[in-house]
Amino acid sequence: MRYLIDFLIAFILIYLFYLVAVILRKNKYEKFKNGNQMIYFEKKYKLNKNKINMKKFLNMISITNSFIMACGFLVL
Repeated sequence: MRYLIDFLIAFILIYLFYLVAVILRKNKYEKFKNGNQMIYFEKKYKLNKNKINMKKFLNMISITNSFIMACGFLVL
């Protein structure tokens, strides 16, 4: 039970930090649209930036990254 609570706290804190640091800032949002992670998704999965909802996509990426970091925190 303690691990679950630690995981949830870490996940929420990381996601909130990611939300404030990247999603809500216009200049960081623009950097993400042209960043390495977006280029990787365009090449690997043949995504078209113009056809996807960028805010929704960025939110999904931030949730996934937060989950990965929280799992890493839990292991360490």
